Amino acid sequence: MPMTLFDSTHQSPRVSVLMRTRNRPVLLARAVASVHNQTFTDYELIIVNDAGERRPVEHVIASLPDAERRRTRFIHKEESTGMEAATNTAFAASRGEFIAILDDDDTWDPEFLQTTVSHLDAHPEQVAVATRADVVVESLDDEGRPTELERQPFASQWSSWNLVDILAKNYIPINSELVRADAARRAGGWDESLQTQGDWDFSLRLLSLGPSGFISGEPLAHWHHRRSATGDAGNSIFVAAQDHLADNMSVRDRYLREAVSRADGSPDLGLALQVASYYQRLLDESRREADSLHEALARISAHLENRIDALEESANRSAEESRTSLEGVHTRLTDLGGTISALNDAVAALAPRSVFKRAVHALPRPWRR
Repeated sequence: MPMTLFDSTHQSPRVSVLMRTRNRPVLLARAVASVHNQTFTDYELIIVNDAGERRPVEHVIASLPDAERRRTRFIHKEESTGMEAATNTAFAASRGEFIAILDDDDTWDPEFLQTTVSHLDAHPEQVAVATRADVVVESLDDEGRPTELERQPFASQWSSWNLVDILAKNYIPINSELVRADAARRAGGWDESLQTQGDWDFSLRLLSLGPSGFISGEPLAHWHHRRSATGDAGNSIFVAAQDHLADNMSVRDRYLREAVSRADGSPDLGLALQVASYYQRLLDESRREADSLHEALARISAHLENRIDALEESANRSAEESRTSLEGVHTRLTDLGGTISALNDAVAALAPRSVFKRAVHALPRPWRR
């Protein structure tokens, strides 16, 4: 596992940024720039190339200004051992008080490190802190260059990072976290047997050690999604969706087996059955509420359909009445025109023709003979 160390004399930084990459040099260059654009500068960046092409990564690093290149270290793995193994490799080489993971396709706001470090300095009892994140939807051209399509809020319903909620759902992206390095070591690092879900599994063990913080407000972490990309350019949540589901259940099964095992190795399923029973009750209640909601929506829909039919009938009736009314007005105007014509004839018989012609021309056109 050859390692290129650009500056081995630099004193230990406060933050070690761990970056995992594989054959995405254009995205990698953007992620590296995001790190080096931070307002907080007491950091090191450790890039682990998981058996991808080496030369493009070296080119990205060689293109950096001297000051940024001195903060950057590069580890190239000849054989791919997976994302979590790459994280452990970077973590083992790190020297920082804090660690942050930024994948090669994600980015940070320039204030990310400054804000999170300041928070943990002010809260020594917390093992980690997370910021609010958003989703950047993008597409890639034939050269792998990204084009941003839109930005969407992510997990905006949550305002804390806690063990209770993370047990149910992983709603904190890995790139929005800053973790104390000693807590990461006590948590045991990342499970290399997992192809996916390793970040969530690590968070479970991390948050079991102590409380964590959460920074609301504007998103400081940007999670980039390329929903139609495949291969190395794709996101694992899309190209390996089934693996995510399988690994999620594998993690849950493993921890449940540990929880129900007695010291002598025999199973103790009492607590697990109690939890499962409570879960089933919640599920049944949710289904009943969903059925009630569907029934209420069906009644509302039927009522709206009846109202629409009534309105259409009323509109048709009004149109018919309006048409009848207009026909009546036209008939009355025709009758009036006939009366005026008869009056013209009577007047013509009494008045000189020159006077009659002037009077007729003074009439509206429809009433002239």
